[in-house]
This record gives sequence, structure tokens and C-alpha cells, in this order.
Amino acid sequence: MGRSVFATTREALIDFIRTHNLEDNKLPPEEELVHILGTSRGTIREALRALAREGVVTKRHGRGTFAHRRTLRARMRIDQIQDFTNLIEDGGYRPSIELQGETFGQRVADKSILEKLECGPGEEARQYDCLYRADGRPAIYCKIFIPEKNFVTLPPNRPEVSNVFDFVEKYCGREIVHTLVWFGAEKASPFVAHKLEIEPDTALLTWEELYCGLHDDLVGYSQIYFHPMMNICMLRKT
Repeated sequence: MGRSVFATTREALIDFIRTHNLEDNKLPPEEELVHILGTSRGTIREALRALAREGVVTKRHGRGTFAHRRTLRARMRIDQIQDFTNLIEDGGYRPSIELQGETFGQRVADKSILEKLECGPGEEARQYDCLYRADGRPAIYCKIFIPEKNFVTLPPNRPEVSNVFDFVEKYCGREIVHTLVWFGAEKASPFVAHKLEIEPDTALLTWEELYCGLHDDLVGYSQIYFHPMMNICMLRKT
């Protein structure tokens, strides 16, 4: 299946920004872009709106549309990339994922985690360790917790999945539509240090994440630890 006109136009605009010496970083007017890129004005506007959401351009009424090459050079943008395999790939590494460990599929005993999962009396949850690698090196270690009632079928000991979203869809029959993330920082425990192949007490970026479904149902919860090699970036629009 061919690419959509919108996708082609968006990529053409990005290429235009990268390759042209724009005075004051200002793009030509829309009607001129229509002739340059050979597409409709409606498609140009749609592509410019998308690039504005991504922080690649800024439109100012009466002044025009301004391009931001610095944004295009940014890598590992967590505001744009949610899948960790894609995040690693965007950093220039070859990603891979392993669901593994001695805790694979074990029932959760920690009451604080069961509370985060909103498990009621007698309800159980299971833990799955996930290790993302970058060029074969440990990059992101995740502890994923899912209420047992959410599973349609329990996964085998070594399931082949590309990411957590794939795992949840495949074994829980659920679609994750958004996640809530709380950022933190802590020193690596001996256990986490072993997983990431770093020295204990190394300072790490961490986050806690709640996975939410289409009906605002809580699908799961995770604790995530980033190797210092992960130079994560985020764009904040003002």
C-alpha cells in the first residue's frame, strides 16, 4: 500500500526545511509551498499543523511560519516516541527486547503494588521482567505488573513480543490507549545494577507508569530504570 498524500507531504516539508537556507528560518507562504511541493493547499495546511504539534514549525499570525531545525536534530524524544524499541532506534542503536528473569510470571506479594493496580481483596497480580537492549547492551529495565484478572491467556516462559503494548494486546486482549508517567531519580540497587550492568549506587532516571485502556480501565503498572547511556530528550512548547 502506498504512502498517503499527507505523509508524503509531511516528509517533503521536513526535507525542504533541512536542505534549504531559509532567511530568518521562515518558510515560504502556503501558496508558494503548494507549487514547490506539487500538492493541494489543504494538504500543506494539514502537514504544517502536524509539524507545529511536533515542534518542527511555529506559526505566528501576520508574521508567517518559522522552521526549527534544532528540533529535527533532537533524538530520543519521549514526547514523540512512546515505544522504547523505537526510542532506542531513534538514538542510533539496534533495539531488542527480552521478557525474562527469575521473577517471570510470579505472583505479586507487595501490597503497595497491588494497591496501585487497584486489586481488591483476594485478587492477584503477576510480575514480568523486561529488558530492552541497545546494540546488545542493557538500556532499559522494566518491572511490569498486571492484574491476573486481565489475562485472557498466560504467556509462555519466553514469549516473543516487540514491546509492552504488544504483550498486553496479545495476552490480555486489551488496547493501551494512554499511559500516565511519574518521573523520578534514584541510585541503582544491586539488583537493578546487575540487570543494567552498571555499578551499584549509579544515579538513574526512573519512572512509574500506569497503562490505561479504552474504557479508562487500569491495564497494568510498571517501574522503569534507564541506563545512563539513554540520553532522553523532551520538547516543551511555550
